[in-house]
Amino acid sequence: MTVLLDARTSQNASFANSINVPLGDAPELIGIVGLNTGEATGPVTTQFAGTVSLQIPGGLPDEAAGITITVVRGLDIVADPIVYSATETYSLNLEPDERQVVITFEGSDYNVVSEELLIYTVFVNNPPFLPGGDVLIRVGPESFNAAVYDYS
Repeated sequence: MTVLLDARTSQNASFANSINVPLGDAPELIGIVGLNTGEATGPVTTQFAGTVSLQIPGGLPDEAAGITITVVRGLDIVADPIVYSATETYSLNLEPDERQVVITFEGSDYNVVSEELLIYTVFVNNPPFLPGGDVLIRVGPESFNAAVYDYS
């Protein structure tokens, strides 16, 4: 029988246009949750989802920019296991006007050895291989949700 062990939310920005943060090349933490798994009888599965919103400028000649969303099991994007990563790119010279986009993501982490507390952290950055760094602006909302289940 499936048992919900814990569910948490990390809300960095609740509303549209509630923040104004340039998206840089270095990974920036936008959400973190700690899930209690002390009641698990075996490996667990975590399901997660989130939202990031960007303002995209238009009319920049020969520029491209993008966003990479990375979720790690733990706190450190370098040392801890990456459980999800995706990149979305934008050709800025094709867009004549500024616009906002809402990006949603979801994923799972299966058969995780249960510990007392499982931590998941989400980072965003402009991919270093794209020249248009710092032109995309994080504007909100930004949210990260996770739930952990015992399927034993």
